[in-house]
Amino acid sequence: MFVFNDGNHDQRVHKQAQALGRAGHEVRVYCFLTGGQKPREKRDGYLLLREDQRSHSARFFDDQIMGRIRPKKKSETAASPSKVEAPADHPPQRPCPKPERVLQEKARPHEKDHWKYIERINRVWAERAESWQPELVQAHDLDALRAATILGAKLDVPVIYDTHELWSEQPFIDSAEAVDYWNGLERELIGQADAVMTINEPLAEILKQRYDLEEVMALHNCQTVQSIPPRSANESPIALYQGAYVPHRGLEQVIAAAALTDKVRIALRGFGSSESELRALDEKKRILWWDPVPGPQVVQAASQADIGLIPFLPTCLNHYYSTPNKLFEYMSAGLAIAGSDIPEVARFVSEHRMGELFDPYSPSDMARALESIVDSGQLEEMKSRARAGTESLWNWEAQIAPYLDMVQTLLE
Repeated sequence: MFVFNDGNHDQRVHKQAQALGRAGHEVRVYCFLTGGQKPREKRDGYLLLREDQRSHSARFFDDQIMGRIRPKKKSETAASPSKVEAPADHPPQRPCPKPERVLQEKARPHEKDHWKYIERINRVWAERAESWQPELVQAHDLDALRAATILGAKLDVPVIYDTHELWSEQPFIDSAEAVDYWNGLERELIGQADAVMTINEPLAEILKQRYDLEEVMALHNCQTVQSIPPRSANESPIALYQGAYVPHRGLEQVIAAAALTDKVRIALRGFGSSESELRALDEKKRILWWDPVPGPQVVQAASQADIGLIPFLPTCLNHYYSTPNKLFEYMSAGLAIAGSDIPEVARFVSEHRMGELFDPYSPSDMARALESIVDSGQLEEMKSRARAGTESLWNWEAQIAPYLDMVQTLLE
């Protein structure tokens, strides 16, 4: 497997590699090397190998020689959070409309440099993995697909392409030139894959139509079935957002919504680049700031709440058609769901009758949805139905079986 991150936090990669290892396959995951990380790390069922694009001699010179004589940077004082404005409210619009995309014409120079870096590290991965002679290779996302197709062609072995995103529709790809680059790369390489998979049915359909594919597997990022600890009733219901503090997550609106209801307390648990700004926005101290927990503990930790919040802003098609991982975390934890009225969140909430939808741009509509869950008198039933959905179908054990069958078929 190849993945363009350091291998620490991508649970989809971890769970697939772990499942293959437990099924009797020998698995290696190639990712990139960052400071302080081990180049080789044995995990449950697989080996993680971190690489960079430098040659062995260049790496030795940089790390062993220059690292000893380079002066250490003085620790910088943390900058005070900038003043942020509370989001304006507006009449809700539901369901959320498809986002309209505005693109600049040209990509920025550093983006093009990054494309070159991605190309280099992919070729390094392929070169270093070739000596291992794998019998099947898999790319996780488009920025690792070149390595998989190079190796697949050299060794004449099957290639799987697992795209976790609708790649060119992500918010950081904001120029027509970048969209053309990534779409062109995907069109060039996807035809060399023997199997294509993604995270849900809407993305699978888009890929089939865009690239004239006969089949794309949808493998949802569900949680393993796990017991949740006994829980006592909260003094007042708690709605939890658990995840990254980054843009496009609707967290500014969540904080604004907290000031509009006394029936529900809102808790945030996570970390990320927007944390200081978000804390500054919580001037009235209405938010419960809970400490983050390691990935394997997110379900049990979430179970102390009552409602799971999914306030994603549909700022791009990738977000609009998403099935957020936290949906399955909350269901596994037995929480009712209050979520953005986007297609897949709406489908799950409706089919399992486990919550309410809202316009994520409208704090008042978010507060209304939370109060509606409480006032319905069905909060406990919603929580039970969410948990039942996990136990019956939306669990990793059920979802991974077709993937393991596909791997075995390709190997045979």
